[in-house]
Amino acid sequence: MKSLTTVQEMNLIMYELDDRVFPYQGGESDTVANMALIAETLLRLPKNVRERVLVEVYFIALSDVGEYGRVCFRSGEPTATVFLSFVSMEKWSKKRKMNLIAHEIAHFILGHEMRPADDVKRKKHINSRDLERDLELMKSRFRDRERQADDLCEKWKFGRCYSQFQLAHLWKD
Repeated sequence: MKSLTTVQEMNLIMYELDDRVFPYQGGESDTVANMALIAETLLRLPKNVRERVLVEVYFIALSDVGEYGRVCFRSGEPTATVFLSFVSMEKWSKKRKMNLIAHEIAHFILGHEMRPADDVKRKKHINSRDLERDLELMKSRFRDRERQADDLCEKWKFGRCYSQFQLAHLWKD
């Protein structure tokens, strides 16, 4: 059987994303462009990752959340929702936007289902006497997760979202 061309693969991914990408209120005109950017990112991912994302993830474009992207997990299908603020990324290059999309997908693949603060609380480490130590632990876990997601992005041939300097100073006072 003849393999699909890149254009055919892109069209197939766009078709599959049609019920998985949702616009922010009033932003429907940008939905196709956002979906195409997500599809192009997915096309560059390993096939097994792409297939998993197309089954288990929804994408929601937000008007503005004060940050650029976030992944949230939930039980049931799909298992995750990736929130992307394309408005916040408006002046970014296409390459940088694709790096961020891949970075959020990496968090999904790595199972970074909770914020580090939730992780620390869940393990009942936080108490008033050790709050400063636990805050440092939470910040360290946050930096580790961002580094892990960026490392996976590099493995996939995308760029990093954080430089080594940014990671070292992330969440530092």
